[in-house]
Amino acid sequence: MIDLEGARILLGVGDCPSPDHAACMTVSVGPASNGATGSPLLRRAGPFCRTIVECVETRWPADLVLWQRLDGAMTPERRDEMVERLTDLSPCSATAGRAAALARLRAALRQAGAPLCEAAGRP
Repeated sequence: MIDLEGARILLGVGDCPSPDHAACMTVSVGPASNGATGSPLLRRAGPFCRTIVECVETRWPADLVLWQRLDGAMTPERRDEMVERLTDLSPCSATAGRAAALARLRAALRQAGAPLCEAAGRP
C-alpha cells in the first residue's frame, strides 16, 4: 500500500478462495482517506488502475478480471473482505457457469454495499 499526495495505491496478492484459481490479485487506485479529493493521481485513478492491470496481465495473464468501483478509501481489511466473497467463482470454466457465478458475485457485493461497476471487462 502506497499513500501519495492524497491518493492510495493498494496491490494485494494471495490465495483465491475458489479452488479453480491459483491466486487472486487486487489492484486499487483511489483516495488515501474518505473524502480525499484534488490529487492529480485521483483524477486519473481509473486509467492508472487499468494500466497497472494491463502491465501485470502481459506477464501473468488472468483467467478472469473483475472491475469494481467503490466509494471511500481501500484498506487491506476491505480488500480481504472482497476476496472472501469470491468463493462463488468455482464454475468459471463453462460460459453458463461463469455467468451464473458472476451474477452471484454481483449480488453478494451489492448486498455488502459495494456496487459492481463492470465484470470481466474494462470499465
